[in-house]
Amino acid sequence: MALRDSYACSTPNLLNIVFLAALFRWKKWGFWGLLGTHAALVVIGLASGVGLTEALSVPTSLVILYSTLQMGDRTGWSQLE
Repeated sequence: MALRDSYACSTPNLLNIVFLAALFRWKKWGFWGLLGTHAALVVIGLASGVGLTEALSVPTSLVILYSTLQMGDRTGWSQLE
């Protein structure tokens, strides 16, 4: 991965901190922001020559997060503002 690619990856990762903080404050836009930055990271990974398997492993954390938010009688998703 070239230096310019690491800079391209650092911006979405810095934004992830903001979106995770929003999720901890129960804001639904935090999840949508994470979805957008993860999509950008997949595109950056594919453009930089990373294999498809490695690029698609990035959104795995979102699948786990969404699944966790859907658990229980009173889902976490319904409690987000």
